Amino acid sequence: MNNINGELKRNTDLIPHVNIISQISLLEECEFLERALEELHIKESKIVDKLVYKEQEVSLIVKLGHLEEGKALYRALLSMNPDNYRRSLLPHIF
Repeated sequence: MNNINGELKRNTDLIPHVNIISQISLLEECEFLERALEELHIKESKIVDKLVYKEQEVSLIVKLGHLEEGKALYRALLSMNPDNYRRSLLPHIF
């Protein structure tokens, strides 16, 4: 029984992270881009998956029109993960 409880605890530890990303994505979809970026930065330490954090950050930065900053962040992101599926942003910043 302890093993099951331990497994549940480990799996539910990611729920706050998922909820944070979902909330930020919702703000982004509602076009509250500045607020979404602010929340993302405030809650950075609670987001476990840093790749997801950086993807969300670059998406918001580009949508806000900060193309030079987005370009630099996107290059760093692509160097971390060359097979990144979010290449759809590339035409907007390169």
